[in-house]
Amino acid sequence: MIVLKRLRIIFVAVMVAVLFMQTPPWQYVKSLAVMSVYSAYEEQTGLLSESGLAIRMPGGSSTDGPDWYPFVMTFNGGRGLANYAGKNISSTILYNFGAYLPFKASSLYLDPESDYYNSFYGAYVVRDLDGGVFGFDGAGNPVVDEIEKIPAYDMKVLVLSSIGCDDPVFESEVLKSWQQDMLGFDDWFVYDASIVTNGAYHRFEKDYRAYIQYGYPKDPDDLAYPPLDFETVGMAGRVYGRYFPEVDASIFFYIIARDDAMIEETEKTFIMKSKIEW
Repeated sequence: MIVLKRLRIIFVAVMVAVLFMQTPPWQYVKSLAVMSVYSAYEEQTGLLSESGLAIRMPGGSSTDGPDWYPFVMTFNGGRGLANYAGKNISSTILYNFGAYLPFKASSLYLDPESDYYNSFYGAYVVRDLDGGVFGFDGAGNPVVDEIEKIPAYDMKVLVLSSIGCDDPVFESEVLKSWQQDMLGFDDWFVYDASIVTNGAYHRFEKDYRAYIQYGYPKDPDDLAYPPLDFETVGMAGRVYGRYFPEVDASIFFYIIARDDAMIEETEKTFIMKSKIEW
């Protein structure tokens, strides 16, 4: 009798788990589980670990939200980014995107009706393996065309292509630039840019691996005015860059958002509360 009772308990537990995996909240649980493990692995095996560098950036769990995903993730750029930039570089990307709403199988990153649609913030860490300084010339002046290759590759190849966009676009134009002190370090080069890129919204066709982290696109029937698949949109961008000789790497914080107000809010709440340590 005891054995039968235990078998019933196990059977019920399995059935509950199977049923839960068919519900929208399962997508969020799966995303958290997979991305936390993968991100931790990338952090321990790439440029951050090699240089002894740590960049602590708050995520959505630091606010009352829902706004951004609970934690900032880590991804190592590899040779693909180096080839795209035309430089012998090692790189690590830190990034965060819009949160999941309760009982939804989609993050706000994919929701064209959200203020967090198509938006990211994070940091790029880049080391020139040939002894140069990525993003800056010999006099220490910023080389924006070089810097812009990093977010362009990030958005076009790592993000948009991963969810099925066949011909991704990323064009940016610098609107203004300045220098400022931040995070306990002086002489950061900062610039604002206008961006034209593809929107992330699209109709589901097949199960892309990137859906593990972002969730699934909404059904067009759930939107008041569904856009075209990967319809181009105007975005606002801000990049903060500085070379750190202590770790022989350039660090670029970035925000890509729907408007200037979101840029300012994200800067105040997340970028300016980050820490750089080695």
